[in-house]
Amino acid sequence: MENKVTDIQGKDTFEKRRKRLGGFSFIEVMVVIIILGLLSSIVGVYLFDSAEQAKADATKSQIKGLEAFSRVVVIASTVTRGCF
Repeated sequence: MENKVTDIQGKDTFEKRRKRLGGFSFIEVMVVIIILGLLSSIVGVYLFDSAEQAKADATKSQIKGLEAFSRVVVIASTVTRGCF
């Protein structure tokens, strides 16, 4: 005696479930892959652009730091020149 689960009408629910959950077609999978590729290219461009902007900001900050250091060196050299 087989142990089948049946619905009210007596049809095999396992067969219904298997047909319903049979999987995705090749075309559906390809459409999803194409959409993910497009989204990743858009996000990638945005991330690379923000990385370049961050590099530019870091360079500007380093230049300002070097300018401040050079002013300190000039002031220190004028002060110590008078001491000797």
